[in-house]
Amino acid sequence: MKPLRAKTWWAVWVGVVLGLCAATSDGQDFLQANLVWLPDSSGFVFSKPVPHQGRFSIVQYDLSKRALRLVVVDSEATSLWLALSPDGKQIAATRFVAKGKEGSLELLFYDFTGQERRSSAFPWGTAGSFDLFLGLFWGAVPEKLVISGASSDLGNPTKTPMLTGIYDPQEKKITLLRHVVALPIAGTPIRPDGKGFLATGDWRETSAANWLGRIVRNLVFIDWEGWQYLIDTKESSLVAAVVNYVIPYWDGPVAVASWPNNTLRIDTEERIGRLIKNATPHVLYTFPNGLTMRLIEDQAKRLKPADKRPDKRPGNDVAVPLVEEVADIFRIELHSPPARQPQVLTSTVHRGCFLYPAPNQHLVAIGCGSQILVIDDEGNLVANVSR
Repeated sequence: MKPLRAKTWWAVWVGVVLGLCAATSDGQDFLQANLVWLPDSSGFVFSKPVPHQGRFSIVQYDLSKRALRLVVVDSEATSLWLALSPDGKQIAATRFVAKGKEGSLELLFYDFTGQERRSSAFPWGTAGSFDLFLGLFWGAVPEKLVISGASSDLGNPTKTPMLTGIYDPQEKKITLLRHVVALPIAGTPIRPDGKGFLATGDWRETSAANWLGRIVRNLVFIDWEGWQYLIDTKESSLVAAVVNYVIPYWDGPVAVASWPNNTLRIDTEERIGRLIKNATPHVLYTFPNGLTMRLIEDQAKRLKPADKRPDKRPGNDVAVPLVEEVADIFRIELHSPPARQPQVLTSTVHRGCFLYPAPNQHLVAIGCGSQILVIDDEGNLVANVSR
């Protein structure tokens, strides 16, 4: 067995920070703005909830036409996450079915006319055990699909709360890895060079006082043979509760997660994670022409009811006084290289956004709840798509 290279454990559930909480199976309220760019950067596909519980449509957005097109009106998939084949001709989705106490997983493949074909059904945990997250990612070299699920009952030591599958579309076989879940970075956990993917693991430290042990979770890099390599996080630790805003992206083999005043760099080649503090304003992304995207934290004042629980019974139409409240706001600013105008575009954004650079590196999509913003390398807002 290959050795694990590090013994230092990450102190908190980093998957919550990097996107796990943003991918509920219902997905109706959060809308994690999952999207996948077409290989030629001409547009992207994304999922859009429909009135049926747990169902959604698949939509294509064409940047040149500034138009939306329904590819699949009502998909039978049960997860909002989509994946796109390396040649850009197939869209993959997942369908989880509970049969008694057991669960099974099907992969659904659509072409751009909406025609569907299905994979065989594979065993997938137990019914209700992977209801929080079901992600799907399609890598090019080697061509593999990564499917990940996690339970909302992550703290229950008697369950297996995480499961990841590596699917080979040529062999039509799946390899299951228990106790790990993939971490989506800019829409995919797969490293840009295709050598493997980033995940978080679930292990237990046993003790004499507690035979079940204490659940600990660490970052791991997984290759296509299923070997897991621990990522050393040194003495750094994160408190997920105080992380309000994260925009992750890949910088070569390094996964970068950023929020005001802090940057987490996870080097999957050297297998080291570093937390960098006091980086204000932090550069989130740099286009090839030098234009930088930065995240700024600010404050704004707003009015709210002084009484959080006003008496709403009939006959009690008492006016509730308003008080001033200071709230945090976040802005994305684009700054030109020093020789040009200092600032090109400013946009106020919400918490929980995700960054999706296009394959050509000249466009970036920002998924913000029910909105998808697309910015080019000249600082222009070229699309504002509503989900």
